[in-house]
This record gives sequence, structure tokens and C-alpha cells, in this order.
Amino acid sequence: MKPLDTARGIDKIVYRQFKEFPFWIGTLDFLNTADIKTVVDIGASSGLATLMFLELPSVEKIYCFEPDEENYGLLVKNTSAYKHIVENHNVGIYYGITESNVVGTGDKSPLGYMVEDATKEHDWTHGTIRYKGKKFNLTTLESVVKIPVDLIKVDVEGSEYNIIENSDLLKQANYLVISFHNHLKKYVKEFITKNLSEYHTVLFESSGVYSDVLLERITNENFICGEETQNR
Repeated sequence: MKPLDTARGIDKIVYRQFKEFPFWIGTLDFLNTADIKTVVDIGASSGLATLMFLELPSVEKIYCFEPDEENYGLLVKNTSAYKHIVENHNVGIYYGITESNVVGTGDKSPLGYMVEDATKEHDWTHGTIRYKGKKFNLTTLESVVKIPVDLIKVDVEGSEYNIIENSDLLKQANYLVISFHNHLKKYVKEFITKNLSEYHTVLFESSGVYSDVLLERITNENFICGEETQNR
């Protein structure tokens, strides 16, 4: 895996082990044989997933979105050798607002930064704090990306529900890699069935209120009686 510089406050063990997680091993193995030319990385952080996607054989363009200044600086540094492929944007993706206060659990970990609006429906967020002086600029995916996309990855600490419900471009991608937060597996499965009915589940890894899911758009070739093809 390509070298990665991480931001202060991020648990570097997470990054060292990330490429060894069964979900990501399975995801990259599955995507390696897919025809993926254009990728969107929403919640790119300091570039871990982007560097992994750069290893896919057919990738020609990656759009990265990261609203946190510190993470964004590292993202630019980590992808500097791939300027001909990677286009970085220091903004978050969200629908309905263009700016947000930033909240989190108090540990000041950039991995836990959340758009304030995304906490309203989740009971567990009653203990979150607002980071004084920190704001995120936000925009819609369609305002930046004007071309069809093959793969979209979303890891945005609770904002994924807003993006999935409102983004037309996301629902046109052939593959989705989404980290779901704040809800148990049953809720996530029901949310996918309601909002992403054109996809079938390839991989589904869940632990508590966190789930990682790989989805593939249903076609005549991959439709198998509407059932998930792998880990249920």
C-alpha cells in the first residue's frame, strides 16, 4: 500500500490495520475486476481510501471531498504525486445547508467530526460537543461533479443518510462503498432497501451501530433473485 501521512489526533493503528480489514480486502478484490474509471471519495480524510482506489487498474479520475482543513492539507500532500488523476475539494457534501458548525465526541479526533445537522435524529449524540470556531463549508455533489461516476465511497460520520436521500448522482453510480453510522444493522438494511432499491448487497460488515457496505447496481447480468451475493 502507498505511504500515508496522518493528521495529529488520528489513531495511526487504524490506518495500519485498515488494509487488513476483511471488508476492505473483499471490496478491493471485487472492484479489481470491475471497469471503474471515475471515482468519488466523499469524506476522504487524509487519503487512505483514495490511495487504495488508485491501485485499481482502470481508474482515470478521482474526485475527493474533505471539509476539515487539517485533513485536507494531508490529503493534498498524500495525493500530490497523482495530480493528473486526483482532484481535491476542501468542502463537505450535504444537502439543504451550505455551512455547518462541527460537533464531535470531545476527543477532537478528525475521524469523529460531524455536521451538526446530521446528529438530530440519533439519540446517542446527546453527549456530543460543538467545536468552538470550527465550521465546515458544504455543497452538493452535483454542483461539482458533472460527469457519470462508476464508484462512490461515502464515510461522513452520519451525513450519509442525507446524501443518499438527496443525491441523484450517487444513485447512478455502478458501485457504492458506504460506511453507515449511528444505527444497528436492521435499520441500515431497511434504509438500503427503501433508498437504494436499484442495488444489491455484495458485502455487509456490521459491528454495533457501524456498518460497512459494498453495493452493486443491479443489471440483468448480476441480478440473482434479488438476494445478496455474499456476507449477509
